[in-house]
Amino acid sequence: GELFQDPMHPYTQALLEATPEAVRSVAEQTVPGTVSASIAGSLPGLVRESLGDALPKVAGEVLREMAPETLKSVAWEVIPELAESLIKRRIQELESEAG
Repeated sequence: GELFQDPMHPYTQALLEATPEAVRSVAEQTVPGTVSASIAGSLPGLVRESLGDALPKVAGEVLREMAPETLKSVAWEVIPELAESLIKRRIQELESEAG
């Protein structure tokens, strides 16, 4: 009753004056850690979710742009060696049969 009467009780007045500083102090001590923990906990999921949506599209675009040149390069490296190997093997088979 008497703490909240007008005029305010000195204790009520002191509490009201101290409250903003106390709240600010507690907030400064606890909020950064809480926010950091919250961000640290949710950031990987947010990044994964964002990348999960964007990555296939970006990868598809990059592959479409790079694929013709990359395929041509790989073909020029792989096909001649593969063809040579197959031809040598077939020659060996024919020599064995004739032999």
